[in-house]
Amino acid sequence: MKKGTALRIILILTLIFGVVCSGYAQRKKKRGKDELPPKVRMTSIQFADGLREFYTLNYQEAERIFRDIINDDSKNDPAYFMLAKLKREQKKYHEAIDYAKKAIQANPENIWYEQLLAELYGEIQDYKNSAVSWEKVCKKVDNNEYYLFELAHAYVRLNRMKDAIKTYDRMEAILGPNDELTRVKSELWLYLNQMDQAINEYEKMLVIFPSEVQYYIAIGNIYLSNGKSKEALTAYKKGEEIAPDDANLALALYEYYQLHPDQNTNEGSLEKLIRSDIEPEVIEKIIIKESLDAKRSKNKELIQKQIGYAELFLSKHPESYRVWDQLTHLYMIDQQEEKAFQTAQMAIQNHSLASETWYIFVSTAFTLKKYGQILAHKTDIEELFPTQLPILYILGKTLIETNQTKEGINILQYCITYTVDNSWAQELHEIVGDAYFKLGNKAEALKNWQSSKRKGNKSEEIEKKINSVK
Repeated sequence: MKKGTALRIILILTLIFGVVCSGYAQRKKKRGKDELPPKVRMTSIQFADGLREFYTLNYQEAERIFRDIINDDSKNDPAYFMLAKLKREQKKYHEAIDYAKKAIQANPENIWYEQLLAELYGEIQDYKNSAVSWEKVCKKVDNNEYYLFELAHAYVRLNRMKDAIKTYDRMEAILGPNDELTRVKSELWLYLNQMDQAINEYEKMLVIFPSEVQYYIAIGNIYLSNGKSKEALTAYKKGEEIAPDDANLALALYEYYQLHPDQNTNEGSLEKLIRSDIEPEVIEKIIIKESLDAKRSKNKELIQKQIGYAELFLSKHPESYRVWDQLTHLYMIDQQEEKAFQTAQMAIQNHSLASETWYIFVSTAFTLKKYGQILAHKTDIEELFPTQLPILYILGKTLIETNQTKEGINILQYCITYTVDNSWAQELHEIVGDAYFKLGNKAEALKNWQSSKRKGNKSEEIEKKINSVK
């Protein structure tokens, strides 16, 4: 048997032994004898056996032993208690409740029995009876925060929010001022549509901790979510007087000015938020959202402004490939190809797998004749993007440009096989024809040029190429 299991059995046996023998202790005084009566001794031995079987998960044998005990003594509350625990382990909650009730009936003073009954009612979501039992427990022991928490939980489930708040107040009297309790009580008041009471919970904390900016932020957020923008800004400003560089306050002000762009100043800008100490993951999400909005707007001024924000963020957090992705796209929209290439390169170095970023990387590298950069990632491209025809197309053209013509042809023919775009197929066939002509294979060159013409290529150039080999 494991040490932990054995120790639990010894501790519980010690407790239960006192209960089993409590009646005998009174009678012993009258008899003046020290020895245990045989029946009490036998019950104790049986109980120890039952505990051993219970804690070694042999529930069937444990149940048989505890049943034997109550068959001999119908008022043996510890045996009823253990049967209730056993049935709980078996998830037979209604049977467990019946045994817990019998344990309480035999010994109403034992708080463990009422606690178990309250928990069992909770298991079957009978919060009304669970609350009744927790009330009894908390009446007997009024300074235990666990019991009070469970009672408050039952009240919330019953939609008795004010009773829950009072119970949390009792917890607060035990634990002292507590941020989590303040938050929960405030949320319950908001659920009851009592905004002033919700704010009051934080104002009480400000009386004790007047320099805690988080409470001003919480008050401002409550006002803002209830349409009271002026009061919200006032609360934020009070917090700003105490800690002007607080990261969470910077985020709150940023969100406020997003809702009120007409009031926006530098104090509510994204720049101030980026310069704060708020978690980079939070700012990263905002940068991405703002970048997407800027791209959709196609507003040159807004795009350039967002480029500045992204660059500032990356100067602090260069590992953020997602923001490198966004900056790459912004540079492309702003027609800054060299910078788009450089930022795409940084995104890839930071493990970006975004196909759009990779396409910008290969397309700008090809335009800038940086063929070596593309070829350095040839294996990555083939493994990561086997179905991304635009990326493979540029890889194929790069191979042809660097005199790896046959391999380039193979890739472009793969693109031809799977493309459904006739205009693109025209171009592909013409490039493949040119590559074959370069290799001296005029038959394949003619075949591809003619295919380009059949796909709709009516240019004079394609006619000249066809006529040159006929």
